Amino acid sequence: MQIQARIQKDPDLARLPTIRIDSMLAAVPVDDRLNADEAFDRPFAEALKQGMSWYLGQRGLRVVTAGEDLRLAGTIERYEGFKGWGHWGVEITLGLKVFRGTERLPSLSLRSLLKYADDDEVEDGEQPKYKAQGQRVSFGEVLFTRIGVDLCEKLIDALKEREGQLGASGTAGGVTPPHGTISINATIADAEVRIDNLLVGRTPLADLPLPEGRHTVEVRKKGFKPWKEDVLVLAGVAGRVVAELEPESGP
Repeated sequence: MQIQARIQKDPDLARLPTIRIDSMLAAVPVDDRLNADEAFDRPFAEALKQGMSWYLGQRGLRVVTAGEDLRLAGTIERYEGFKGWGHWGVEITLGLKVFRGTERLPSLSLRSLLKYADDDEVEDGEQPKYKAQGQRVSFGEVLFTRIGVDLCEKLIDALKEREGQLGASGTAGGVTPPHGTISINATIADAEVRIDNLLVGRTPLADLPLPEGRHTVEVRKKGFKPWKEDVLVLAGVAGRVVAELEPESGP
């Protein structure tokens, strides 16, 4: 989900916190009249995560893969496609959970709605932007790429509006406590992870920043016994935890 057109970099975005898009999921089907999963060579949620990370970096945000200030976890909460009767397009609502370490910040809700008269309007007008000149581009590829770009621009606006809140420290006197990082995996994929009773994502999680000190890590997966352990996080040290999940006993 990348485009050929030159992207205008915004130097003001460099002052915003570093971000990492941790995950992107679809809570609803994304095949209403227009199938988003068929637009790329991978599921749409996966393409959206990769494309947004790339585009935001091109625009000037400091997008990182580890040691981030803010971690974003996205869920497609609403999807409606339009096909026919002079309206071709899609409407998507993307909910973003925002984490600063293990602290949950207010969520963001981004809505993108794009409609065209027909698919030829998109292919003829947008092809040079989204593919090298002379290459064919499909209606779906352009439409869903443009949806991703639109969501990125709305995210940038939201981050600018919340700049003061997002950059503020959660400690008294504005002093940031020493941090380390921890990576969490499990013997069973896609297990729920809670740290200090706060849901932080699903396995695997890489380089999650945590304040120095002891934290309780809990990993759960349906059909398996809960795994729980206290871990010590040291400043500047990258720790690693692997939860060995055992099947629940039968009746």
